[in-house]
Amino acid sequence: MKHLRIGLALFALGCMGGRLEYAATEDAATEDAPDAAPTDGAAPTTAAEPEAPAWLDPTVLDAVTTDASELGLAAVRPDAQTLYAPLAVRFATNSAALHPDSEPALEAARRLLEDAPRVTAIRIAAHSDARGSAEYNLRLTAARALAVARWLVDHGVACGRVEAVGYGEDRPLTDNVTSGGRDQNRRVELWVIGVDGSTRVDGSGMILASPCDPGADPDALLHPDGPP
Repeated sequence: MKHLRIGLALFALGCMGGRLEYAATEDAATEDAPDAAPTDGAAPTTAAEPEAPAWLDPTVLDAVTTDASELGLAAVRPDAQTLYAPLAVRFATNSAALHPDSEPALEAARRLLEDAPRVTAIRIAAHSDARGSAEYNLRLTAARALAVARWLVDHGVACGRVEAVGYGEDRPLTDNVTSGGRDQNRRVELWVIGVDGSTRVDGSGMILASPCDPGADPDALLHPDGPP
């Protein structure tokens, strides 16, 4: 039953809220390329499975990915860095204020941490499209990530289990030329970065904000010189 609860929480993270201004969107459908004809006597090859994160405890990885797979959830993906899922939250344009309809996804994240005590650290990672300056986008994403992290802490999650990171426009999923591409690049993700106290650290191109700091203020991150 514990595995099922974890899977349901992750399912909610990826599926609640629909298409929102700052939510991750479904990847554009692509047409499968025809299989290459095998050469004489050669066995057909298959695509390699993505490698599971070497640092992540296999029992935790198996529990989460198995339940997610049984639910038909493609949004929870292990890659070379961590295990992550889109978090469907919404903000007004150029704002770090959470929209009320973000609460179901936030509550799902809270339940995931409640049901998975071996997950000792998560990162709320926020990303932007390429419009605006790179410096502003870093501050905007840091403020939005902090707003999500503060919600979790205010609703009972220990602040030491949550960190907030803004990556700005540095990690796009696709191009920023079309509105559809920009929609995909504007996103918030929940990353599992710590299991049983072992934490994966990645410090590239980001602003890190601590929800443990009672003075941490998303608006102050976004507007360091005061309100516009």
